Amino acid sequence: MMEELRKRITDFWKGHLSKEEQHDLLRELQQKEDDLKTTLEQAFEKSNPQENELLSDVEYRQVLEELHRRMLPTGSKVRDVTLWRRGLVAAVVLIIGIGASIFAWRTQHLSYSPDTPTYTLQDTLHLFNTEKVDKQAVLADGSIVVLSPGSTLSYSSDYGADTRELHLRGQGRFRVARDTARPFVVWANGYTTTALGTEFTIDTRDADQLHIQLLSGKIVVKSTPSATQPMAHQYLSPGDQLEIQTRTGTLALIKQKKEAKQPKPEDTSDSVIVPAVAVMKFEDTPLQTVFETIARHKGTPISIDENLLTGLSFTGEFRDDEPLQAIVSVICQMNNLTYTETDEHIHIQQKHNNTIQEVKKSEIQIK
Repeated sequence: MMEELRKRITDFWKGHLSKEEQHDLLRELQQKEDDLKTTLEQAFEKSNPQENELLSDVEYRQVLEELHRRMLPTGSKVRDVTLWRRGLVAAVVLIIGIGASIFAWRTQHLSYSPDTPTYTLQDTLHLFNTEKVDKQAVLADGSIVVLSPGSTLSYSSDYGADTRELHLRGQGRFRVARDTARPFVVWANGYTTTALGTEFTIDTRDADQLHIQLLSGKIVVKSTPSATQPMAHQYLSPGDQLEIQTRTGTLALIKQKKEAKQPKPEDTSDSVIVPAVAVMKFEDTPLQTVFETIARHKGTPISIDENLLTGLSFTGEFRDDEPLQAIVSVICQMNNLTYTETDEHIHIQQKHNNTIQEVKKSEIQIK
């Protein structure tokens, strides 16, 4: 029985089980937690440990917490290990073997040879968005993350001290505080996205697809050993989108379309001054004001429900010569909105679970 269970757990970590099979496995681990614990105790006793090698109850719990942090980074908070997660951790211990490498984990009471790995126990913090709207959080380094409904972000409690690494499940938008000494790294679906100071979105809500869009600055996307296929580093410029099919490793890099350069006017005088292209800059600007500014610059009416924008703001910049549709599309995607265009008119709408709900119009007049 244990051999069969061991094989199923191995398949679970390799991603070979269907969702139904995963639920069956976790349910069985719940039911057989006592049997698993007995098996672990028997296996450990057979290893003839010395008395000073035994772990106290507190240390044993710390081992489980460390395994939970490393193997289940997006679950509930480490200090609140649920029953099925404890069973799963025990099963994982059973798979990898009960040996000195696990029970010699104590760093304060045991001596180590140079080849013995040591670990420092750290809390893993988790941000959950259980609401039906996007939620914003400010990280310790000043970076801002906006999590979409149902999304989770996990990171070490010492985030920002030496490194800035996070694990994302779902969709998140990141406005990164610039720090050239500590790159900002987001792990998602077997790939990492690295930035120094920029703004981008990552979407993992489709289990078979990873979607990344760069809004400003520069980022590099890399594959990790857990990716299906190795991938050459992908460097994105503002407006670029990268779509990766995580099962096959195939990818599509959609570059931002650049306006065709107009021929320079013929120089008919000693000095010709060509006016610079105007730029619309926004810094935590209320979204209502943003749309009013865009409507005025583009000469196109924009209608929207004013109450829809309450509490929403935008930071970024657009050149005056960028297409109106591209500008509106970026802002809508960042705020869970969508838009339609009819007869030289833009209409902003709320996006609801792949359906669009009509809202009362309040037209923004062009001033």
